[in-house]
Amino acid sequence: MISKNRPVRAARMVPAAVWAAAAALLCILAPASCYWQPAVTAGSLRLSIEAQGQSELGTLQAEENAARIFLVAGRGYDQRFYPLNPKTGTPYLQTALSTRFPLRAGADVVIEGIPAIAPYRVFVATGEPVKGGGFKVSRWGRSDLFNITAGAETGADIVLRDSRPQVSWLVPAVPISGMVLQSETEPARLWAAAGSGTLYARQWQENELTGDVSGPVDPDIGERLIIHAIQPGRGVPLLVSTSNGLYRGGDLDRGPDDPEVFGRLDGTPRGTLGAVEFDGAGDNPVILYYRSDRIGGRDAAGQWFSIDMRQVVKGVPVAAMATTGEDYAFVATPAGAFRIAAVDLDSGWSTWKDLASKGTFFDAFVPSTISSLAVYDDGEGVVDLLVGTADGVYVFEEASSPEWNPRASGPTQIRVTRGRPIQAIATHAVPKMLAAIAPFELIVISAGESRSLPFVAAFPGQPTDLVWLDQDHLAVSGVEGLVVLDRTEIPLQ
Repeated sequence: MISKNRPVRAARMVPAAVWAAAAALLCILAPASCYWQPAVTAGSLRLSIEAQGQSELGTLQAEENAARIFLVAGRGYDQRFYPLNPKTGTPYLQTALSTRFPLRAGADVVIEGIPAIAPYRVFVATGEPVKGGGFKVSRWGRSDLFNITAGAETGADIVLRDSRPQVSWLVPAVPISGMVLQSETEPARLWAAAGSGTLYARQWQENELTGDVSGPVDPDIGERLIIHAIQPGRGVPLLVSTSNGLYRGGDLDRGPDDPEVFGRLDGTPRGTLGAVEFDGAGDNPVILYYRSDRIGGRDAAGQWFSIDMRQVVKGVPVAAMATTGEDYAFVATPAGAFRIAAVDLDSGWSTWKDLASKGTFFDAFVPSTISSLAVYDDGEGVVDLLVGTADGVYVFEEASSPEWNPRASGPTQIRVTRGRPIQAIATHAVPKMLAAIAPFELIVISAGESRSLPFVAAFPGQPTDLVWLDQDHLAVSGVEGLVVLDRTEIPLQ
Protein backbone atom coordinates (compact mmCIF):
# COMPACT_ATOMS: atom_id res chain seq x y z
CA MET A 1 0.00 0.00 0.00
CA ILE A 2 1.37 3.42 -0.96
CA SER A 3 0.36 6.53 0.92
CA LYS A 4 0.27 10.11 -0.31
CA ASN A 5 3.39 12.22 -0.54
CA ARG A 6 4.12 14.50 2.38
CA PRO A 7 6.93 16.90 3.35
CA VAL A 8 10.13 15.21 4.44
CA ARG A 9 10.39 14.82 8.21
CA ALA A 10 12.63 13.00 10.67
CA ALA A 11 12.43 9.21 10.99
CA ARG A 12 12.53 6.92 13.98
CA MET A 13 15.04 4.60 12.27
CA VAL A 14 17.17 6.50 9.75
CA PRO A 15 20.48 5.05 8.50
CA ALA A 16 21.65 8.56 7.66
CA ALA A 17 25.32 7.73 7.20
CA VAL A 18 24.58 4.94 4.76
CA TRP A 19 22.25 7.02 2.61
CA ALA A 20 24.48 10.08 2.63
CA ALA A 21 27.43 7.97 1.50
CA ALA A 22 25.31 6.24 -1.12
CA ALA A 23 24.08 9.54 -2.57
CA ALA A 24 27.58 10.99 -2.68
CA LEU A 25 29.24 7.94 -4.22
CA LEU A 26 26.52 6.84 -6.58
CA CYS A 27 27.72 8.39 -9.82
CA ILE A 28 31.38 8.22 -8.81
CA LEU A 29 31.20 4.42 -8.52
CA ALA A 30 29.01 3.84 -11.57
CA PRO A 31 29.61 6.66 -14.07
CA ALA A 32 28.98 4.46 -17.12
CA SER A 33 25.37 3.70 -16.36
CA CYS A 34 24.78 6.64 -14.00
CA TYR A 35 21.13 5.84 -13.80
CA TRP A 36 21.04 8.18 -10.84
CA GLN A 37 22.33 11.48 -12.21
CA PRO A 38 23.29 14.44 -9.97
CA ALA A 39 20.98 16.75 -11.94
CA VAL A 40 17.95 14.59 -11.09
CA THR A 41 15.98 15.81 -8.08
CA ALA A 42 15.37 13.37 -5.25
CA GLY A 43 12.81 12.50 -2.62
CA SER A 44 12.59 10.01 0.23
CA LEU A 45 10.67 6.87 1.14
CA ARG A 46 9.26 5.90 4.53
CA LEU A 47 8.59 2.18 5.05
CA SER A 48 6.17 1.07 7.72
CA ILE A 49 6.70 -2.64 8.34
CA GLU A 50 4.01 -4.78 9.97
CA ALA A 51 3.16 -8.46 10.36
CA GLN A 52 0.30 -10.25 8.65
CA GLY A 53 -2.75 -10.42 10.93
CA GLN A 54 -3.06 -14.20 10.82
CA SER A 55 0.69 -14.77 11.07
CA GLU A 56 1.53 -17.88 13.08
CA LEU A 57 4.78 -16.24 14.09
CA GLY A 58 2.83 -13.48 15.80
CA THR A 59 5.16 -10.88 17.21
CA LEU A 60 8.82 -10.52 16.35
CA GLN A 61 10.75 -13.67 17.25
CA ALA A 62 13.86 -13.57 19.43
CA GLU A 63 16.13 -14.46 16.52
CA GLU A 64 14.27 -12.22 14.06
CA ASN A 65 16.44 -9.23 14.80
CA ALA A 66 17.24 -7.71 11.41
CA ALA A 67 15.67 -6.67 8.13
CA ARG A 68 17.04 -6.59 4.61
CA ILE A 69 15.51 -3.98 2.35
CA PHE A 70 15.82 -4.04 -1.44
CA LEU A 71 14.68 -1.21 -3.70
CA VAL A 72 14.02 -2.22 -7.32
CA ALA A 73 13.71 0.48 -9.96
CA GLY A 74 11.92 0.31 -13.29
CA ARG A 75 9.61 -2.30 -14.77
CA GLY A 76 9.81 -5.13 -17.29
CA TYR A 77 13.21 -5.49 -18.96
CA ASP A 78 14.49 -2.30 -17.34
CA GLN A 79 14.21 -3.48 -13.74
CA ARG A 80 17.36 -3.15 -11.70
CA PHE A 81 18.46 -2.91 -8.09
CA TYR A 82 18.86 0.58 -6.72
CA PRO A 83 22.40 0.44 -5.26
CA LEU A 84 21.47 1.04 -1.63
CA ASN A 85 24.96 0.32 -0.36
CA PRO A 86 27.50 0.94 -3.14
CA LYS A 87 30.37 1.13 -0.63
CA THR A 88 30.03 -2.61 0.14
CA GLY A 89 28.69 -3.64 -3.25
CA THR A 90 25.44 -5.04 -1.85
CA PRO A 91 22.07 -4.13 -3.41
CA TYR A 92 20.37 -3.95 -0.02
CA LEU A 93 20.33 -2.23 3.34
CA GLN A 94 20.56 -4.51 6.36
CA THR A 95 19.30 -2.81 9.52
CA ALA A 96 18.69 -3.96 13.08
CA LEU A 97 15.11 -4.25 14.32
CA SER A 98 14.08 -3.16 17.80
CA THR A 99 10.29 -3.05 17.42
CA ARG A 100 8.05 -6.08 17.71
CA PHE A 101 5.33 -6.65 15.12
CA PRO A 102 1.82 -6.96 16.55
CA LEU A 103 -1.20 -6.30 14.32
CA ARG A 104 -0.20 -2.71 13.73
CA ALA A 105 2.67 -0.85 12.08
CA GLY A 106 6.00 -1.88 13.59
CA ALA A 107 9.37 -0.51 12.53
CA ASP A 108 9.74 2.57 10.32
CA VAL A 109 12.72 2.97 8.00
CA VAL A 110 13.41 6.05 5.89
CA ILE A 111 15.43 5.92 2.68
CA GLU A 112 16.61 9.33 1.54
CA GLY A 113 18.04 10.68 -1.70
CA ILE A 114 16.09 8.47 -4.11
CA PRO A 115 15.98 9.96 -7.64
CA ALA A 116 12.47 10.91 -8.71
CA ILE A 117 12.78 9.36 -12.19
CA ALA A 118 11.39 5.81 -12.12
CA PRO A 119 8.67 3.62 -10.67
CA TYR A 120 9.97 1.58 -7.74
CA ARG A 121 9.08 -1.47 -5.72
CA VAL A 122 10.37 -2.41 -2.26
CA PHE A 123 11.17 -5.95 -1.06
CA VAL A 124 11.73 -6.61 2.65
CA ALA A 125 12.94 -9.73 4.45
CA THR A 126 13.13 -10.04 8.24
CA GLY A 127 15.13 -12.72 9.97
CA GLU A 128 18.48 -13.66 11.43
CA PRO A 129 21.95 -12.86 10.06
CA VAL A 130 23.95 -16.06 9.55
CA LYS A 131 27.57 -16.27 10.59
CA GLY A 132 29.73 -15.79 7.52
CA GLY A 133 27.41 -13.37 5.76
CA GLY A 134 24.14 -15.21 5.09
CA PHE A 135 20.63 -14.29 6.15
CA LYS A 136 17.99 -16.79 7.33
CA VAL A 137 14.56 -15.41 6.45
CA SER A 138 11.60 -15.60 8.82
CA ARG A 139 9.18 -13.32 6.98
CA TRP A 140 9.00 -11.28 3.82
CA GLY A 141 6.92 -8.67 2.08
CA ARG A 142 6.80 -6.46 -1.01
CA SER A 143 5.09 -3.26 -2.05
CA ASP A 144 3.14 -2.25 -5.11
CA LEU A 145 4.82 -0.01 -7.68
CA PHE A 146 5.16 3.61 -6.58
CA ASN A 147 6.80 6.85 -7.69
CA ILE A 148 9.09 9.17 -5.78
CA THR A 149 8.30 12.89 -5.77
CA ALA A 150 11.14 15.40 -5.55
CA GLY A 151 11.38 17.14 -2.20
CA ALA A 152 8.68 14.99 -0.59
CA GLU A 153 8.41 11.83 1.43
CA THR A 154 6.46 8.90 -0.02
CA GLY A 155 5.08 6.33 2.40
CA ALA A 156 4.81 2.60 1.79
CA ASP A 157 3.31 -0.06 4.08
CA ILE A 158 4.96 -3.49 3.92
CA VAL A 159 2.87 -6.36 5.24
CA LEU A 160 5.03 -9.39 6.12
CA ARG A 161 4.06 -13.01 5.64
CA ASP A 162 5.69 -16.16 7.03
CA SER A 163 8.45 -17.69 4.94
CA ARG A 164 7.12 -21.26 5.08
CA PRO A 165 8.90 -22.52 1.93
CA GLN A 166 12.28 -22.38 3.64
CA VAL A 167 12.68 -25.87 5.14
CA SER A 168 16.44 -26.49 5.06
CA TRP A 169 19.65 -24.53 5.23
CA LEU A 170 22.42 -27.05 5.71
CA VAL A 171 25.32 -25.61 3.74
CA PRO A 172 27.66 -23.00 5.23
CA ALA A 173 26.96 -19.41 4.23
CA VAL A 174 29.31 -19.39 1.25
CA PRO A 175 28.70 -18.55 -2.42
CA ILE A 176 27.41 -21.57 -4.36
CA SER A 177 28.13 -21.57 -8.10
CA GLY A 178 26.06 -24.61 -9.08
CA MET A 179 24.32 -27.80 -7.98
CA VAL A 180 23.51 -31.27 -9.29
CA LEU A 181 21.43 -34.16 -7.92
CA GLN A 182 22.56 -37.79 -8.06
CA SER A 183 19.10 -39.37 -8.13
CA GLU A 184 20.51 -42.75 -9.18
CA THR A 185 21.96 -43.33 -5.70
CA GLU A 186 20.10 -44.51 -2.60
CA PRO A 187 19.61 -42.16 -0.90
CA ALA A 188 19.87 -39.42 -3.51
CA ARG A 189 22.77 -36.99 -3.08
CA LEU A 190 22.78 -33.27 -3.70
CA TRP A 191 26.14 -31.76 -4.64
CA ALA A 192 26.84 -28.02 -4.41
CA ALA A 193 29.99 -26.36 -5.71
CA ALA A 194 31.66 -23.51 -3.86
CA GLY A 195 34.32 -21.43 -5.52
CA SER A 196 36.93 -22.20 -2.86
CA GLY A 197 37.77 -25.72 -4.04
CA THR A 198 35.04 -27.48 -2.05
CA LEU A 199 32.07 -29.60 -3.06
CA TYR A 200 29.36 -29.93 -0.43
CA ALA A 201 27.39 -33.17 -0.49
CA ARG A 202 24.13 -33.85 1.35
CA GLN A 203 21.82 -36.86 1.30
CA TRP A 204 18.19 -36.19 0.36
CA GLN A 205 15.75 -38.50 2.14
CA GLU A 206 12.43 -38.14 3.96
CA ASN A 207 12.19 -34.52 2.80
CA GLU A 208 15.41 -33.51 4.51
CA LEU A 209 19.01 -32.81 3.60
CA THR A 210 21.24 -34.77 5.97
CA GLY A 211 24.82 -35.88 6.32
CA ASP A 212 28.05 -34.21 5.39
CA VAL A 213 30.34 -35.62 2.71
CA SER A 214 32.38 -32.65 1.55
CA GLY A 215 35.95 -31.66 0.86
CA PRO A 216 38.39 -30.45 -1.76
CA VAL A 217 38.19 -32.01 -5.22
CA ASP A 218 41.94 -32.59 -5.21
CA PRO A 219 43.60 -32.98 -1.76
CA ASP A 220 46.97 -31.98 -3.23
CA ILE A 221 45.60 -28.66 -4.46
CA GLY A 222 43.01 -28.07 -1.76
CA GLU A 223 41.38 -24.69 -1.51
CA ARG A 224 43.68 -23.17 -4.12
CA LEU A 225 41.48 -24.88 -6.70
CA ILE A 226 38.64 -22.69 -8.02
CA ILE A 227 35.46 -24.56 -8.93
CA HIS A 228 33.45 -22.85 -11.66
CA ALA A 229 30.61 -25.31 -12.33
CA ILE A 230 29.20 -28.83 -12.14
CA GLN A 231 27.78 -30.30 -15.32
CA PRO A 232 24.19 -29.01 -15.51
CA GLY A 233 21.21 -31.34 -15.56
CA ARG A 234 22.80 -34.72 -14.87
CA GLY A 235 24.39 -36.25 -11.80
CA VAL A 236 26.40 -39.19 -13.17
CA PRO A 237 29.20 -38.91 -13.78
CA LEU A 238 30.01 -35.82 -11.76
CA LEU A 239 31.92 -33.57 -14.14
CA VAL A 240 33.47 -30.56 -12.40
CA SER A 241 34.97 -27.56 -14.23
CA THR A 242 37.83 -25.97 -12.33
CA SER A 243 40.79 -23.64 -12.65
CA ASN A 244 42.93 -26.76 -13.06
CA GLY A 245 40.78 -28.38 -15.72
CA LEU A 246 38.06 -31.04 -15.65
CA TYR A 247 37.64 -33.50 -12.78
CA ARG A 248 35.44 -36.58 -12.90
CA GLY A 249 33.72 -38.60 -10.18
CA GLY A 250 30.50 -40.51 -9.64
CA ASP A 251 31.08 -43.98 -8.16
CA LEU A 252 27.55 -45.25 -7.51
CA ASP A 253 28.76 -48.37 -5.67
CA ARG A 254 30.21 -46.49 -2.73
CA GLY A 255 28.32 -46.14 0.54
CA PRO A 256 26.23 -43.04 1.34
CA ASP A 257 28.82 -41.82 3.84
CA ASP A 258 31.89 -42.58 1.73
CA PRO A 259 33.71 -39.58 0.23
CA GLU A 260 33.61 -39.07 -3.52
CA VAL A 261 36.85 -39.82 -5.36
CA PHE A 262 37.65 -37.39 -8.16
CA GLY A 263 40.29 -37.72 -10.83
CA ARG A 264 41.63 -35.12 -13.23
CA LEU A 265 41.04 -36.05 -16.85
CA ASP A 266 44.32 -36.50 -18.73
CA GLY A 267 44.87 -33.84 -21.34
CA THR A 268 42.19 -31.55 -19.97
CA PRO A 269 42.93 -27.82 -20.43
CA ARG A 270 43.29 -25.60 -17.40
CA GLY A 271 40.78 -22.89 -16.62
CA THR A 272 37.61 -24.64 -17.80
CA LEU A 273 34.48 -22.63 -16.98
CA GLY A 274 31.86 -25.21 -17.98
CA ALA A 275 31.45 -28.57 -19.71
CA VAL A 276 29.03 -31.34 -20.65
CA GLU A 277 29.78 -35.03 -21.01
CA PHE A 278 27.81 -37.48 -23.13
CA ASP A 279 26.46 -40.72 -21.65
CA GLY A 280 27.82 -44.12 -22.55
CA ALA A 281 31.42 -43.00 -22.84
CA GLY A 282 32.82 -45.10 -19.97
CA ASP A 283 36.47 -44.35 -19.29
CA ASN A 284 36.84 -42.58 -22.62
CA PRO A 285 34.29 -39.76 -22.26
CA VAL A 286 33.15 -37.54 -25.12
CA ILE A 287 33.15 -33.96 -23.80
CA LEU A 288 32.39 -30.43 -24.93
CA TYR A 289 33.85 -27.62 -22.78
CA TYR A 290 34.59 -23.90 -22.84
CA ARG A 291 37.16 -21.54 -21.33
CA SER A 292 37.37 -17.75 -21.20
CA ASP A 293 38.33 -17.54 -24.87
CA ARG A 294 37.93 -21.06 -26.31
CA ILE A 295 35.51 -23.86 -27.09
CA GLY A 296 36.94 -27.34 -27.14
CA GLY A 297 36.27 -30.97 -26.51
CA ARG A 298 37.26 -34.58 -26.62
CA ASP A 299 36.08 -36.82 -29.46
CA ALA A 300 35.13 -40.52 -29.46
CA ALA A 301 38.76 -41.47 -30.13
CA GLY A 302 39.87 -39.75 -26.94
CA GLN A 303 41.62 -36.88 -28.72
CA TRP A 304 41.25 -33.25 -27.63
CA PHE A 305 40.59 -30.22 -29.83
CA SER A 306 40.55 -26.48 -29.06
CA ILE A 307 39.05 -23.57 -31.01
CA ASP A 308 40.20 -20.00 -30.37
CA MET A 309 37.05 -17.83 -30.26
CA ARG A 310 38.68 -14.41 -29.80
CA GLN A 311 38.26 -13.52 -33.49
CA VAL A 312 34.60 -14.56 -33.40
CA VAL A 313 33.16 -13.17 -30.15
CA LYS A 314 34.22 -10.85 -27.38
CA GLY A 315 34.44 -12.17 -23.84
CA VAL A 316 33.39 -15.62 -22.61
CA PRO A 317 32.29 -17.59 -25.70
CA VAL A 318 29.47 -19.65 -24.11
CA ALA A 319 26.40 -18.32 -22.26
CA ALA A 320 24.75 -21.70 -21.56
CA MET A 321 25.04 -25.44 -22.23
CA ALA A 322 22.73 -28.44 -21.89
CA THR A 323 22.77 -32.04 -23.08
CA THR A 324 20.31 -34.81 -23.88
CA GLY A 325 22.92 -37.24 -22.63
CA GLU A 326 24.14 -39.71 -25.20
CA ASP A 327 23.41 -37.94 -28.49
CA TYR A 328 23.39 -34.13 -28.48
CA ALA A 329 24.55 -30.99 -26.72
CA PHE A 330 22.94 -27.55 -27.00
CA VAL A 331 25.24 -24.54 -26.82
CA ALA A 332 24.43 -20.80 -26.75
CA THR A 333 27.19 -18.43 -27.86
CA PRO A 334 27.25 -14.75 -28.92
CA ALA A 335 27.89 -16.05 -32.43
CA GLY A 336 24.78 -18.25 -32.41
CA ALA A 337 23.07 -21.09 -30.54
CA PHE A 338 23.28 -24.58 -31.98
CA ARG A 339 22.80 -28.31 -31.42
CA ILE A 340 25.84 -30.52 -31.97
CA ALA A 341 26.00 -34.33 -32.05
CA ALA A 342 28.51 -36.28 -29.97
CA VAL A 343 29.49 -38.38 -32.99
CA ASP A 344 30.41 -35.23 -34.92
CA LEU A 345 33.01 -33.92 -32.48
CA ASP A 346 36.38 -34.12 -34.24
CA SER A 347 39.88 -33.58 -32.86
CA GLY A 348 40.84 -32.14 -36.25
CA TRP A 349 38.74 -29.03 -35.66
CA SER A 350 40.69 -25.79 -35.22
CA THR A 351 38.25 -23.04 -36.27
CA TRP A 352 34.74 -21.85 -35.45
CA LYS A 353 33.78 -22.68 -39.04
CA ASP A 354 34.62 -26.36 -38.41
CA LEU A 355 32.32 -26.49 -35.41
CA ALA A 356 29.54 -24.38 -36.94
CA SER A 357 29.40 -26.52 -40.09
CA LYS A 358 28.21 -29.48 -38.01
CA GLY A 359 25.75 -27.53 -35.85
CA THR A 360 22.00 -27.07 -36.23
CA PHE A 361 21.43 -23.42 -35.33
CA PHE A 362 18.22 -22.38 -33.58
CA ASP A 363 18.81 -18.87 -32.18
CA ALA A 364 17.33 -17.15 -35.25
CA PHE A 365 13.92 -18.50 -34.24
CA VAL A 366 14.12 -17.20 -30.65
CA PRO A 367 13.16 -13.48 -30.58
CA SER A 368 15.29 -12.55 -27.57
CA THR A 369 18.80 -12.91 -26.16
CA ILE A 370 19.48 -16.44 -24.88
CA SER A 371 20.76 -16.74 -21.31
CA SER A 372 20.06 -20.35 -20.23
CA LEU A 373 19.27 -23.79 -21.63
CA ALA A 374 17.66 -26.94 -20.23
CA VAL A 375 15.97 -30.10 -21.51
CA TYR A 376 12.79 -32.00 -20.69
CA ASP A 377 13.50 -35.72 -21.01
CA ASP A 378 10.46 -37.98 -20.61
CA GLY A 379 12.68 -41.07 -20.29
CA GLU A 380 11.28 -42.58 -23.48
CA GLY A 381 13.47 -40.84 -26.01
CA VAL A 382 11.48 -37.61 -26.40
CA VAL A 383 13.42 -34.50 -25.42
CA ASP A 384 12.19 -30.90 -25.52
CA LEU A 385 14.62 -28.00 -25.47
CA LEU A 386 13.85 -25.11 -23.10
CA VAL A 387 15.47 -21.78 -23.88
CA GLY A 388 15.68 -19.08 -21.21
CA THR A 389 15.85 -15.56 -22.61
CA ALA A 390 15.51 -11.90 -21.65
CA ASP A 391 11.80 -12.30 -22.46
CA GLY A 392 10.88 -15.55 -20.74
CA VAL A 393 11.12 -19.24 -21.69
CA TYR A 394 10.68 -20.71 -25.16
CA VAL A 395 10.20 -24.42 -25.97
CA PHE A 396 11.33 -26.46 -29.00
CA GLU A 397 9.56 -29.83 -29.03
CA GLU A 398 11.36 -33.09 -29.89
CA ALA A 399 14.72 -31.38 -30.19
CA SER A 400 16.56 -34.71 -29.91
CA SER A 401 15.19 -36.04 -33.19
CA PRO A 402 17.88 -36.55 -35.87
CA GLU A 403 15.56 -34.74 -38.29
CA TRP A 404 14.97 -31.81 -35.94
CA ASN A 405 14.08 -28.64 -37.84
CA PRO A 406 13.96 -25.66 -35.44
CA ARG A 407 12.13 -23.52 -37.99
CA ALA A 408 9.30 -26.02 -38.34
CA SER A 409 9.09 -27.14 -34.71
CA GLY A 410 8.70 -23.82 -32.96
CA PRO A 411 9.49 -22.39 -30.65
CA THR A 412 6.49 -21.57 -28.48
CA GLN A 413 6.69 -19.24 -25.52
CA ILE A 414 5.52 -20.21 -22.03
CA ARG A 415 3.10 -17.35 -21.55
CA VAL A 416 3.46 -16.81 -17.80
CA THR A 417 7.21 -16.25 -18.20
CA ARG A 418 6.77 -13.44 -20.72
CA GLY A 419 8.65 -10.27 -19.79
CA ARG A 420 10.84 -12.02 -17.22
CA PRO A 421 14.59 -12.26 -17.85
CA ILE A 422 15.43 -15.93 -17.12
CA GLN A 423 18.78 -16.76 -15.52
CA ALA A 424 18.47 -20.52 -14.92
CA ILE A 425 15.98 -23.35 -15.57
CA ALA A 426 15.38 -26.70 -13.84
CA THR A 427 13.00 -29.37 -15.15
CA HIS A 428 11.20 -32.32 -13.56
CA ALA A 429 10.12 -35.14 -15.87
CA VAL A 430 7.24 -36.97 -14.14
CA PRO A 431 5.14 -35.05 -13.36
CA LYS A 432 6.26 -32.53 -15.94
CA MET A 433 7.31 -29.32 -14.16
CA LEU A 434 9.48 -26.30 -14.73
CA ALA A 435 11.22 -23.96 -12.31
CA ALA A 436 13.06 -20.82 -13.41
CA ILE A 437 15.02 -18.03 -11.74
CA ALA A 438 14.49 -14.41 -12.76
CA PRO A 439 16.48 -11.57 -11.18
CA PHE A 440 13.87 -10.91 -8.51
CA GLU A 441 11.81 -14.08 -8.24
CA LEU A 442 11.44 -17.84 -8.57
CA ILE A 443 8.75 -19.12 -10.97
CA VAL A 444 7.33 -22.66 -10.75
CA ILE A 445 4.99 -24.05 -13.45
CA SER A 446 3.18 -27.37 -13.08
CA ALA A 447 -0.13 -28.91 -14.21
CA GLY A 448 -1.51 -25.67 -15.59
CA GLU A 449 -0.71 -23.59 -12.50
CA SER A 450 2.08 -21.14 -11.86
CA ARG A 451 3.63 -19.98 -8.60
CA SER A 452 5.97 -17.09 -7.82
CA LEU A 453 8.22 -16.28 -4.88
CA PRO A 454 10.37 -13.15 -4.47
CA PHE A 455 13.95 -14.19 -3.93
CA VAL A 456 14.06 -12.30 -0.63
CA ALA A 457 11.47 -14.74 0.77
CA ALA A 458 13.90 -17.63 1.14
CA PHE A 459 16.77 -17.48 -1.31
CA PRO A 460 20.21 -17.18 0.31
CA GLY A 461 21.13 -13.89 -1.29
CA GLN A 462 21.00 -13.38 -5.04
CA PRO A 463 20.22 -16.79 -6.61
CA THR A 464 22.71 -18.71 -8.76
CA ASP A 465 21.20 -22.13 -9.54
CA LEU A 466 18.30 -24.50 -8.84
CA VAL A 467 17.56 -28.25 -9.04
CA TRP A 468 14.53 -30.46 -8.34
CA LEU A 469 15.02 -32.89 -5.44
CA ASP A 470 11.62 -34.56 -5.96
CA GLN A 471 8.24 -33.47 -7.28
CA ASP A 472 7.56 -31.22 -4.27
CA HIS A 473 10.98 -29.90 -3.26
CA LEU A 474 13.37 -27.58 -5.00
CA ALA A 475 16.91 -26.66 -3.97
CA VAL A 476 17.94 -23.07 -4.71
CA SER A 477 21.50 -21.81 -4.29
CA GLY A 478 22.78 -18.27 -4.02
CA VAL A 479 25.72 -16.11 -3.09
CA GLU A 480 25.14 -16.90 0.60
CA GLY A 481 24.41 -20.63 0.67
CA LEU A 482 21.59 -23.01 -0.19
CA VAL A 483 17.95 -23.56 0.81
CA VAL A 484 15.26 -26.14 0.05
CA LEU A 485 11.79 -24.90 -0.88
CA ASP A 486 8.46 -26.71 -0.71
CA ARG A 487 6.74 -26.13 -4.06
CA THR A 488 3.26 -26.49 -2.58
CA GLU A 489 3.89 -23.62 -0.14
CA ILE A 490 4.99 -21.13 -2.81
CA PRO A 491 2.14 -18.65 -3.45
CA LEU A 492 0.08 -19.03 -6.62
CA GLN A 493 0.41 -16.22 -9.14
